[in-house]
Amino acid sequence: MDRKIQGLKNNMRFKILTINGNYYLLDIAPSVLKSLFPFLFWVFPLQAFRIDGNVVKGLKLERKKQKTSVNTMFFIAGTVILFPKFLDPLVDFLNLQTSISLNIIITIITILMVVSIRIYINYLNRKDLYRVVNLESLTPSYVQVRPKSFKNYFKVFWLYNICWGSENI
Repeated sequence: MDRKIQGLKNNMRFKILTINGNYYLLDIAPSVLKSLFPFLFWVFPLQAFRIDGNVVKGLKLERKKQKTSVNTMFFIAGTVILFPKFLDPLVDFLNLQTSISLNIIITIITILMVVSIRIYINYLNRKDLYRVVNLESLTPSYVQVRPKSFKNYFKVFWLYNICWGSENI
């Protein structure tokens, strides 16, 4: 089975999936849970819309990116581990005595801002796509995405643990 996934230029939400010459438009907008736990991307199916070749030509496909080398991955992981250590003195300097209620209000406002920005970006991506194809006229189907090898599972697991666990090192 011949399959390939290509990204759309300036659109992180949708990808073009090619399976044996048939084209599908994948909606990969991750939920909040998929953002926190990237393993769920491979557990739950993704919504896909079958499209024809003319629509694919109307969409701007991303050029293939260069593969990330192992040295780049180690540099990123090292930066993630060391960066918080350099910020500790700054955080201690800026430590303000505030009440718990003020901290809760600031946290809620920050979460609402992040969620609203995410919703707005998803809206813009969908709006750009609607200029080329109307998704309501297409019948949705669901596709299960799996990585090519177990090595990909391991990479995501390793980076996930490094990024979330760097504070405890």
